[in-house]
Amino acid sequence: GNGSQDASGFRYDTGGPNAGNWESSAHAYGGLFGELTGSVYDLNVVMERGSESIATNDSGDNWLNIGVIAGIINEGGRVENCSVTINSGAQLFGLKSPYDNNSSFGSEYAAVGGIAGELNGGTIVNCTVTNNGILVAGTRGHKDNYWYIQYNGNGAAGNIVGKVSSGSINQVIVNGNGYVGAY
Repeated sequence: GNGSQDASGFRYDTGGPNAGNWESSAHAYGGLFGELTGSVYDLNVVMERGSESIATNDSGDNWLNIGVIAGIINEGGRVENCSVTINSGAQLFGLKSPYDNNSSFGSEYAAVGGIAGELNGGTIVNCTVTNNGILVAGTRGHKDNYWYIQYNGNGAAGNIVGKVSSGSINQVIVNGNGYVGAY
């Protein structure tokens, strides 16, 4: 929402494997703030352990934006003097899935980022991301009662943001030896 939020020292602990799984059938924004149009200052987030698997089950022109702080930072949104730490064993997944294996993807995509899934007119300044875990965006398929990650180019992942439509990123430091993958 609008306004400022000071949440210094906040710790995000998923509580174990698959604790945060959820599905959506529309445009989806996931993070501490789903859609950010206000300002967040001095926020320090630590992902301790567990798996954050997020999927949508549509074949239309829908998107999925997942970030540790915000799913999407829109015009007027600002993240300043913040840090995100993704510890070893922590995983953040944004996986799109067609309604069935015969469905094709339109303009939909999945975007995953350490700070935000998508930057759409907002600002990220003077932040640090330390990734020693896993950030993955892509699509998933289903065959013989098993889900799997498949490559089709509809995923965007980054330590800072997954997708930049517009906006500015200044004075951001990235550390760690974690994995970032887009499929």
